[in-house]
Amino acid sequence: MSDPAGFDFSLVEEPLFQFMVVADSHDRLVGAVDPEFPSRARQHDRVMALLELLKKMPAEFLMHMGDLVQDYPETDAFQESITTAVKAFHQLPMPIHHVAGNHDVGDKPDRTMPTHPASEESLKYYHELCGQSWYRIDREDCCLLVINSQILDTGMAAEIEQRAWLEAEMQAAQGKRILLFFHLPLYLGQRDEQAMGNYDILGNVSRKWLLDLIEKHDVKFTGGAHVHFAFFDTIANAEYHQFASPTFTRPGFSHLFSSGPPSERGRNDCGKLGFYLVRVFAGEIKLHFIRTGGVTDLGDLLPDGSSIVIMPAHGGARSSSLGATLREPILRAVEVPFTFPSVVRQQVRNDYPFYNLREMGAAHIRAPWDDWEDEVQRRRLGQLTKSGVSLTLFSLDESGERFPSVQSDASAPTAMEWQLPGRVIPPEAEFVEWMSQCRARNLQTALSPVIPSSAPSGKQHPRTRIGYNAAGIAEVTAWLREREESVDRLVIDLGFDTSRWETWTQLAEQKQPGDSDWDFKFEFDSVDDDHNCEVLAEAFALNLAVPGSRLFIDPLTDHDRTMDEANGLCDTMHNPRPMFNVYRSLNGILFPENASVTSPRAYEVSRPHDSLFTITSGEQKFALVIDAAGLAAIPGRESATTLWDLRRGQSCLWSDEHPVAFPYLISYT
Repeated sequence: MSDPAGFDFSLVEEPLFQFMVVADSHDRLVGAVDPEFPSRARQHDRVMALLELLKKMPAEFLMHMGDLVQDYPETDAFQESITTAVKAFHQLPMPIHHVAGNHDVGDKPDRTMPTHPASEESLKYYHELCGQSWYRIDREDCCLLVINSQILDTGMAAEIEQRAWLEAEMQAAQGKRILLFFHLPLYLGQRDEQAMGNYDILGNVSRKWLLDLIEKHDVKFTGGAHVHFAFFDTIANAEYHQFASPTFTRPGFSHLFSSGPPSERGRNDCGKLGFYLVRVFAGEIKLHFIRTGGVTDLGDLLPDGSSIVIMPAHGGARSSSLGATLREPILRAVEVPFTFPSVVRQQVRNDYPFYNLREMGAAHIRAPWDDWEDEVQRRRLGQLTKSGVSLTLFSLDESGERFPSVQSDASAPTAMEWQLPGRVIPPEAEFVEWMSQCRARNLQTALSPVIPSSAPSGKQHPRTRIGYNAAGIAEVTAWLREREESVDRLVIDLGFDTSRWETWTQLAEQKQPGDSDWDFKFEFDSVDDDHNCEVLAEAFALNLAVPGSRLFIDPLTDHDRTMDEANGLCDTMHNPRPMFNVYRSLNGILFPENASVTSPRAYEVSRPHDSLFTITSGEQKFALVIDAAGLAAIPGRESATTLWDLRRGQSCLWSDEHPVAFPYLISYT
């Protein structure tokens, strides 16, 4: 199961081919001194740790997206620095393909910038060192095209030559899937945003030329770099990514988040550092972000004997029952203040919720009806549903009159959840009409009461419960049976009761054929990540134990400006907390990439001990260990094979001596 080379591919299928992407590594010469940011002194060691990890990845090639070094062509140490960096990357056991960046050949021409544009001299040196800066790679049915964004809008002879070359190559590639790579982003916020004064985007004329080519030739995948942050959009049928750096983040973009600045005023946001694995299939291109955390010693990321598990991404293509509730909008746009070296505000989006949901493999999303009616939110939700993620819209409504409008820019939602204000049973006449309207729109149906409840311990005021409790489920189920009617799903609030397992597994045994399936709604209630990891694992086991159920986790990010503070799957900088990895690990292990949506995997779950769940499906057997007491109760521990470190997303051979934080999962026979 665990690959001694450092990566575990046991949960994913074999692609046509796969390659790695590294962006903006910004290596420095050993001993280089720079007092501006302490993390600059660690950049070289971060690159060395990265290279050690990259050696372990089985990939056909590595695409370096530019900015090999911190120096730039006008600095005294540039040639020594970039020569050393190129040599280091070319020690890897796979071909290296380079994309020219501004620190490699020079910046875009902009008279407001304190930076030097690309020149004939810098381009000549780069070509001698790294090879031609625009070229084509053919693999399977794919044509990968690399261009030099730094010479666009310069008027250089090389620009004219490259333009003619790209147009000809795209024309010649008809019938193949085209992937396009460049360093400087086309845009970040809006396709027509002003380029002058904005350090981070291509000039408007060249941008329009490239956008037109992408649409005309049905490009499937585009990738840029430069900004040291991850951004996402779609251009026609192409996914448009900006790749993060493995060494540092750009300070200004942390204005995206409702949080204080991270380390070094935003330059050292280690949770966002890493590299990418691109896996190409016949009908899909899957992007995996592998977080490195800015380590300078690989042992801090990957203990001896452990492997990083390549988890399935894009949960909609699998039979996963895990989802998330969008307490906040999935997309927020901000204007970054004037921040060096730009002299204009920058319009940017926070795309981390989107990327995080993909990385988690979330297969189901609950979102407010209002988000669907908002063009910006709907477009982003549609970018999720395009990959098969199911979308349930919920609406708090007296009469059930709200339905999603028909839109051309997004796939239709899967289900409509009617939230009943102050009642368990819907008004009968309105219910009949609501069911009829949902069926006419091919929408699945769900009911959820919204009812004031009791005051939690330590709180002055009662809280409102969204979802059925045990008594409510019995009442609404009886009401539906009497009318020989059934909604597709009933939403259950798991609350904070420690007897959740006993309550809901016993009630599940009383279900009859034709009864509604259940959507478990689970909210974290603590800022203790250890506690949250344990209760998340228990909720996951309950979800597996109840056939047809789904589990929606909330919040996605910390909820810290409220009378009910709770940590989320991610912090307010949208960096993963341990629960994030517990979620994606359990999701990936129990619902691997070959788990079909049409033939979902069934599990039998038992709880032989308060701190232990056993999970069985055919010949597969697992033990989910919540704490040390559960470890002592594992049956057949002598036949255990693999230890899954849920918090780190890693695997290793089973050993009592391997130090892993709870909860964790064991495979055994």
